[in-house]
Amino acid sequence: MNRLLKSMQASGLTTFHSPQVGPGPHKAPDCVALTLSSHPIALEARELVSEEAIRVNQKAKSINDYVYKDWEPAEVLSEVAKILAEKDDKTYYGGPYWDIAVVIHTDEPTINSETYNAVLAACHFGSFKQVSKAYFLFPYEPGTGYCPYVELRISPKKL
Repeated sequence: MNRLLKSMQASGLTTFHSPQVGPGPHKAPDCVALTLSSHPIALEARELVSEEAIRVNQKAKSINDYVYKDWEPAEVLSEVAKILAEKDDKTYYGGPYWDIAVVIHTDEPTINSETYNAVLAACHFGSFKQVSKAYFLFPYEPGTGYCPYVELRISPKKL
């Protein structure tokens, strides 16, 4: 969450502050923060990563044998939608919450802000029962000194 907060501060768009660890192990949310008007917001984190590349790299004998996934835009959008749906199905303890936000972060080398910012910003995800906000956090960029992010577009809840 601290990476996202740093990125928000750098862009001048901070929407929450004071993150604290959530209600406990294996219970959602991962973190609870406060909106600028002091309402509690639940934050759930999830990494977008290639499980297949992880399995192969765990068996690699040297760093020269490491592999990475060359993600296609449709695969990234599909994985983001899957993660959001998974987080929407959780039970959130300690509420009620003003918002339930999901933070998806990645360190995948082929998913960068230059290529994927517009792709992710143009897509609508949802609709969800609980998730009302979502952020995608890109890998650290030395030129900016932080991890760029994009707020994902969440379709309104169906009544």
